[in-house]
Amino acid sequence: MPLIQKEKLSLKWSTYRQFTPENVRLPPMPIALRNFGLYVPNEQPVPQGPGVYALFVRTKNLLKPFRVFYIGQTEELKDRLEGHLSDSEPNGVIRRKVSRKVTYFKYAPLAKTLDRDRVERSLILKYRPACNDLNQVPGSPDVEVDIF
Repeated sequence: MPLIQKEKLSLKWSTYRQFTPENVRLPPMPIALRNFGLYVPNEQPVPQGPGVYALFVRTKNLLKPFRVFYIGQTEELKDRLEGHLSDSEPNGVIRRKVSRKVTYFKYAPLAKTLDRDRVERSLILKYRPACNDLNQVPGSPDVEVDIF
């Protein structure tokens, strides 16, 4: 059986940020500048448009310093990320992780629905996040993409 070569997608991921309402609404503050009381944004606020995103926690493992616990996609990144932070978040596992742990997020704008579906499926199958239902991910990954 011939191997099918996966298309490699290079997305423009944001830097990772702590997952807080302020960081979803505003650009992050560089640590070095925060310590001196200065503020120079190093990134734009989360856009309102479509894209894919990842929620994760830091680990003590130096070889794998992050563990992804949710992969998602949406038509409205900012609204969806704010929704995950609300008390009405329907996924109880996400709600508990966000309320009990220091969590982080990254996002990548991606306009086409088909591309978002492909990237989301590929990332879920690669990282196997605890808050995604693997039984609801049809097919196999047909693109190669990474978050970190």
